Amino acid sequence: MALFLSAPVVISLATSGYVEALLAMLVTAALFSFSRWDARHETAWLLATALFAGAASGVKYLGLYWLGLLGLAVLLRSRRGERVRHAALFGTAAFVALAPWYGRILFQTHNPLFPYLPSVFGSTEWDPVPGESLGLGRRLLDVARIPWDTLFARDRVNFAPPFSPWLALSIPLVLRHGAGSRRTAALAAAGVSWAFVWAWLPHDARYLTLLLPAASVVTAAALHDTRALRMAFRRPVLTALLILAPGPFYALYRIALLGPLPSGATSRNAFYERHLPEWKGISFLNGRAAADDVTFVWGCEQLRVHLRGKAIGDHTGPVRYDRVERTSSAAELAELLRAHRVRFLLVASRARPPQLDGEPGDALFRLLYRDGAVRVYELV
Repeated sequence: MALFLSAPVVISLATSGYVEALLAMLVTAALFSFSRWDARHETAWLLATALFAGAASGVKYLGLYWLGLLGLAVLLRSRRGERVRHAALFGTAAFVALAPWYGRILFQTHNPLFPYLPSVFGSTEWDPVPGESLGLGRRLLDVARIPWDTLFARDRVNFAPPFSPWLALSIPLVLRHGAGSRRTAALAAAGVSWAFVWAWLPHDARYLTLLLPAASVVTAAALHDTRALRMAFRRPVLTALLILAPGPFYALYRIALLGPLPSGATSRNAFYERHLPEWKGISFLNGRAAADDVTFVWGCEQLRVHLRGKAIGDHTGPVRYDRVERTSSAAELAELLRAHRVRFLLVASRARPPQLDGEPGDALFRLLYRDGAVRVYELV
């Protein structure tokens, strides 16, 4: 547990609205249940494996990989003559766990994997935007440098908080321990296979965190079996505190860097103003917008939650940036936005839409506020 909590990214995700903490818990529960079933071949553990893997798939589509991997492992580890029965039990239990969520998606969108596979289930305004095209060599390199990137080059993994340094430092010990332990080798192989899947996903460290509980268990086993380190386990409290230290210390470092946490509306506003360049524009707009107004946010979509009324604008969806940027004139842009009942535009300085410049733009978009970070317009 100390190894797991020593990763600052775990503490960050545990205090946010992301679902990766829940996904990690369910994948870990499925892996543990499978290890118990593999050792005892008790039906209860087989059903638990399927239920947890199915539940993980209900949390996020990424869980489907682990459902498939564990289903394959059940087939491979079943005794001859029991594979069909085990496959049927596993499939039924998994279906029970994931059917409500995928059934709802299918009912509402006619695509159980919405918005993916539009070529199979039909195109919608939410079709995924193609990502950067990377060659096989680049993806393999990305996998190889995961330990480095998740600690030091975090701009390559969407600026997530770091992973635990203890896990990276223990990789040689885990490899040596895996050579003599089938269970460790199997868990390591499953983790490496997920790293290769991650190489084809958006490179965000969040998608790797579901490996951290299992990696912590494997690392603890490897450390315990290392003779030179075994003495440390005779002082469990001191060892746990030492291992746990990176997580709390990183939190203290961030507080020292950003300043004390705000305790009220006034201090919260001052905190945002210090650290969010667009905050003055947001405060100005919130003073003018009504609760039913719609604002199109251009270039700072993460801040939509702070706006009064409804805020739209993102890299995906009906009013995604590439569609807006393809408008050829101020009039075409205004027509598109009016179709979505947009009244205001909040435009970050890093977004430089030419449609808003010059006399045609001035006639259709009234500039209400401007500073070095943001501009606020109202459709005329």
